[in-house]
Amino acid sequence: MELGLNYRNSKLKYSDTLLARKRIKQLTNGQPTSFIEEKFYTVNGDIRYVEIAGTPIVHRGRATSLIIFRDITAERIATKRLIESEQRYRSLFENDGDMIVSVDLNGVICTANPACEITLGYSPSEIIGHDYRELIPSEYRNGARKYFDRVLQGELQNVFTKMVHKSGRYLDVQEKKVPIIIDEKVVGFFSIVRDITNQKVAEELLIESERLSAVGQMSAGIAHEIRNPLTALKGFVQFMMTENRVEMSYLTIMKDELELES
Repeated sequence: MELGLNYRNSKLKYSDTLLARKRIKQLTNGQPTSFIEEKFYTVNGDIRYVEIAGTPIVHRGRATSLIIFRDITAERIATKRLIESEQRYRSLFENDGDMIVSVDLNGVICTANPACEITLGYSPSEIIGHDYRELIPSEYRNGARKYFDRVLQGELQNVFTKMVHKSGRYLDVQEKKVPIIIDEKVVGFFSIVRDITNQKVAEELLIESERLSAVGQMSAGIAHEIRNPLTALKGFVQFMMTENRVEMSYLTIMKDELELES
């Protein structure tokens, strides 16, 4: 703003002209105005966010006003980006198909998304505030402890393990533990869990099917080897029946074949 220029005639454009006029009148009447956030449009059309306040003063015997501007554009933009980032995170957290819980350094569940109910049968309110290790079968907790310690040291962990459904049945799950780092300090971790029980069952059925197929092929091979000498014997018998006579040489060959197979 140019020095000596009438405040009301400045080239700055107010986003709320009625409020600006009200505050100018308040200053003219000798009443100070508190800081408020205002949006200005510069000559170039840029938007600047400022905190503005005014106080009546006497300068060289004349009543005037001291107007204080504080440019908070960068702060406002940073806040806006932070809010957008939080909204994106919240959208992902709430709508992700995988179960996601955040856990603090003591192992207590702080937040949980709706997918928890789909995966483990618990609503978020049922597990928030509870120990995360309660979701792990007791016989697997000692093994899970090392992954818990590692993630709290800042190491990403990707493991295949089991968890307990609300109904009591065990689920095969793939779990990714992601450290939560704030101000360069680990303050907890996210546990992202995917139920792979059906996938494991399908894999086991496929393995069993392949095993049975291999056994079948081996059995067919054995049967083929057994049938080969029998086919030869059958041929000799049919020949002798056709000739209506017994050939000792044929009988010797047949006897040798039988002895080889025994």
